[in-house]
Amino acid sequence: GAPDVSGGGGGNVPQPVLSTRRKQQLDVDFRCVFLCPEDRRAYFHRVDIRSEELILSGLLEETSKLLSAGIISGDSMAARAIGYKQAIDYLTRPDYTPQDSGSFGDFFRMMSTATRNYATQQLKWFRKDAAFIFLPVATTTTTTVDDDDDDDSPRGGVHETRDKVVELWRLPRAEYEERLKDASQCDIRDQLVAQGKTMRTYAQKLTHLSEGSDCHQSVLTQADQCTERIRAERITLAPKTSAIVPPSAHSHAMPPGLSPPTTTTATPEEAVASFTRQTPADPRNRIDQK
Repeated sequence: GAPDVSGGGGGNVPQPVLSTRRKQQLDVDFRCVFLCPEDRRAYFHRVDIRSEELILSGLLEETSKLLSAGIISGDSMAARAIGYKQAIDYLTRPDYTPQDSGSFGDFFRMMSTATRNYATQQLKWFRKDAAFIFLPVATTTTTTVDDDDDDDSPRGGVHETRDKVVELWRLPRAEYEERLKDASQCDIRDQLVAQGKTMRTYAQKLTHLSEGSDCHQSVLTQADQCTERIRAERITLAPKTSAIVPPSAHSHAMPPGLSPPTTTTATPEEAVASFTRQTPADPRNRIDQK
């Protein structure tokens, strides 16, 4: 495998996953750009906001419908995807109680943490490949981009990044190769590593779903409805229990008037009622008329 880039001035030079010889054999002009966060702490906060937005846009409702339709189950590949996995665990928890803020908080923390960990793995993976030019991008909390944004606005930074990518695409191949080998690329990678070491003190902060807010209450109500619907469907679809008598019981002598036990498919209530009808009255309970 290619060596990772650790902290320290200059760092180790990452190696390309696809060799130069192989690229020449393919006769393809590869131009690879990785848009990395300029500030990892701000980037992680943006990941948390995105997790909140997924929940607000109907993640729990969507998950409950997929479960009800049998499209996903606890052991399916889709059920292991980030977001679905945590939502399924939350909606099918055995200790369900309505308006449980604690369980919802645990669900959100697990989901956002898994998302941040995945983002960290992406940074580590692309950092190893020297075929990528790392292009730092300022992280904002804005999710939409309008064409009439000026360059001084937060969203104007997106246009600036786009222009830089287009510029890289238009460079002659020789000049593009020089950009790949530029010392600034190692500096950017080293800076990401250094920022990563400070993320141990990162504290998650809710933006939309803070406890007590209208959004938080609305999501809790929706979550309760989804959970109760799933629980009701599972009770309705649960197979009836079988009253099975061990084989050894058939060899015992049966009291007069009581038929031998049989294996039946019935609910527990039906089994008890049937047994009661077949059991003769106890003679000791009779009233002596003499």
